[in-house]
Amino acid sequence: MIRINLAPVETRRRRGPSFSGFTMPTLPVGLGLLFAVVYVVAVLAVGYSWWSLVSEKSRLIAENDRTAKEIDTLKALLGQGANVKAQLVDVRNRVKVIEELVQGQGRPVVMLDAFVDTVPRDLWITSFEDKGASLKIVGWPADNDWTAAVLDSLTSDVAIAALPNVQWTSGGRLDLVRIGASCRKLGVALVLDLTQSLGALPFRVSDLQNGVQPDFAVAASYKWLLGPYSVGVLYVAPKWQGGIPLEENWIQRANARDFSSLILYTEDYDAGARRFDMGERANFASLPAAVRAMKQLQEWKIAQISETAGALNRHLAEAAADLGFSAPSEPLRAPHYLSLRRKAAIPRELPEMLAREKVFVSVRGSSIRVTPNVYNTVEDGERLIACLRRFAT
Repeated sequence: MIRINLAPVETRRRRGPSFSGFTMPTLPVGLGLLFAVVYVVAVLAVGYSWWSLVSEKSRLIAENDRTAKEIDTLKALLGQGANVKAQLVDVRNRVKVIEELVQGQGRPVVMLDAFVDTVPRDLWITSFEDKGASLKIVGWPADNDWTAAVLDSLTSDVAIAALPNVQWTSGGRLDLVRIGASCRKLGVALVLDLTQSLGALPFRVSDLQNGVQPDFAVAASYKWLLGPYSVGVLYVAPKWQGGIPLEENWIQRANARDFSSLILYTEDYDAGARRFDMGERANFASLPAAVRAMKQLQEWKIAQISETAGALNRHLAEAAADLGFSAPSEPLRAPHYLSLRRKAAIPRELPEMLAREKVFVSVRGSSIRVTPNVYNTVEDGERLIACLRRFAT
């Protein structure tokens, strides 16, 4: 049998493939081209939109970073203003205390030579002059007897005696028991800076027979107490413990130890002298070091530290005398503190010259200050003398 396809040729060509009786029609060429153009345009549009969003995001991030930097700069500038304000408040508080000390009285304050140089003149001296008060400055006595010089300056018109236990440029020792008794007899407040002695020289506060009984006593921890910077100790006599502190903060308050009750604000201060504590006194880095140092001092015993340093300085004083240096006699100076002087000036570069020989001392005014501790040896002292011998010749 012969089959003949009578359909037109064009119809046969346009017919698509057939699957199980289903026929897929073929799109016209023009319509396919249109779909391809639309697809490309759509892809380009989506790509452009994505690129625009990424660019906008980058711009916003950059602008945000720039704004953050400007805010940080502004904070720094505002912080400087806050620091100035804080300093101004601190100065005003200090001036207020000074004014309260001299209010209604023209009585002078006794201080030692060189010690007075550490006091801000614009606060102390100017304020005292404005109030009609004055400072009595006890100069370096020719006989090196600082105790006698201070006692001669104490009279009934003196309001405050601001003194150390050891004069810091000479090593001269003040008999604070005798001075304290004289102050109480004359009605003079005794204020002590024990930074140069506490931890190396025995000191009693309240023993009625041998105690000094000061009104105030303070010492920095970083010297003979072997502690860290920013830590100090303060003694306040009971009669002054009701005073107003220089610094106001929450930890001084009566309920500061009960953290659950901190919202119950109170005007009452903590008991005793704790009202005078600095803010953030619970320093977890420095206080453990200060406590451990004090425990070590107790184990060594202050009297033994003083005796050990005194034996080294005794040897140094005798050897230095042969080189033309002088020092206060042993009864008039602190055992741990030796200041060597000579007629010729002591050059400022001397500490650097000695440091090159691994000998470390300091020059204070016209004195070479030598302050050995328990870790120093006789050999250390001999090396110092050898260096001074070369320097003197």
